[in-house]
Amino acid sequence: MRLFISAGLWLFLSGWSCLTVIAVADQTESVSAEQLAAQMESGELQQRRDAVYALSAMGTDALPALPALLKGLEHSDEQIRAQSVTAVARIGEAAIQAVPLLVRQLGSRDDQTRYRAAWAIGQIGPAALPILKEEISNDNAPTRVGIAGALGWMPSESETCLPLLTRLLEDHDESVAEASARALAKHGNAAESILEQALAHRFVRVQTAAAAGLADAERISASARKKLVGLVSADSGDLRAAALTTLTASDFDREQLLSLIIDRLSDDDTRVRSAAILALKKQKLHNDKVAAALSGQLLAADSAKRSAAAFALGSLGPAA
Repeated sequence: MRLFISAGLWLFLSGWSCLTVIAVADQTESVSAEQLAAQMESGELQQRRDAVYALSAMGTDALPALPALLKGLEHSDEQIRAQSVTAVARIGEAAIQAVPLLVRQLGSRDDQTRYRAAWAIGQIGPAALPILKEEISNDNAPTRVGIAGALGWMPSESETCLPLLTRLLEDHDESVAEASARALAKHGNAAESILEQALAHRFVRVQTAAAAGLADAERISASARKKLVGLVSADSGDLRAAALTTLTASDFDREQLLSLIIDRLSDDDTRVRSAAILALKKQKLHNDKVAAALSGQLLAADSAKRSAAAFALGSLGPAA
């Protein structure tokens, strides 16, 4: 009897709780953007947080609250700043007034702040491009990194963005050039030839980002594949791994790929060996040559290589 009463009471309370949630939701939906904007500027801290959170869920309907959101972008409370960025981004092109403030945030020391600002500028879209063009020579390297990131969020504007990203690709600061290569990758096929040229960049990190980024192109040219094959033997382990991973994702000849993978199974770098093992699993390139290469690696003096071989053989299962 006690169990029955407890269950009934629980159902009663649950039902009441659900009704309460629905009532609160209905109440929130009836609040206008103007009312929420007023709450952002005059309420207690938690009320201000609630208001900006509600605005961030309204999309373009939050436009009347833009003046309050612009203030929110510079608020001392991190939650209010972050949700203001989200709200502005979801308003889209009409929030063009926010771009100068967002560009200022690109210079922040905080990675998340820079990332959110770049994303928001990208969501505002082509209307922000004139401002980005003006700021592309900003003396602050993190700001230029953020500008590259913002341009990466505009793949539909490749015609305008690619020349700007190509300029940033030659920046004297390695982090800026690397950010540009990563942003170019988001433009897919339109950036394929630029990324191919970046495979020979003076900065290894840029080469690595370009090699990894080519995996996002629907098709990689024969000349790019040839360069990637050469980079599978590069000095940098990260670069070797990126080149091998991208070749695996391309339409590169399977027999030639298998030969490259077998060579990399005994690579001195754990990241490269892992990339080779994943390539085998992804492409199901299991045969006697693979089994022999892995079995031979079980006798290696390096314990890491022995462990990697054992793991690979176990992962590939009976096919190996």
